[in-house]
Amino acid sequence: MSGGSWNYLCYVSWPEVSERMGDITAMGDRLAREGYEDAAMLTHELAIDLQMLRVRTEAKLRNLTDVWQAVEWWDSGDSGSERLRDAVERMRTT
Repeated sequence: MSGGSWNYLCYVSWPEVSERMGDITAMGDRLAREGYEDAAMLTHELAIDLQMLRVRTEAKLRNLTDVWQAVEWWDSGDSGSERLRDAVERMRTT
């Protein structure tokens, strides 16, 4: 049986790709060692794009956590519209 040397990186899909950063970076390095600079560069660019997406997503989540919590608590009857208004205002100023 063949295959598996790269944990079947060739079959990775969107939900899994961010969990495979080490494999993706290593694959880019491997391609570069073989002289396939264009494929290596595209692979490394994918890794950079994924890192940038992670950083941007984490920043947005930090800004939205209080807003989403305020909506959840309002809809659950634990607080009112003023909590949401205040959370949105804080989000806008950070």
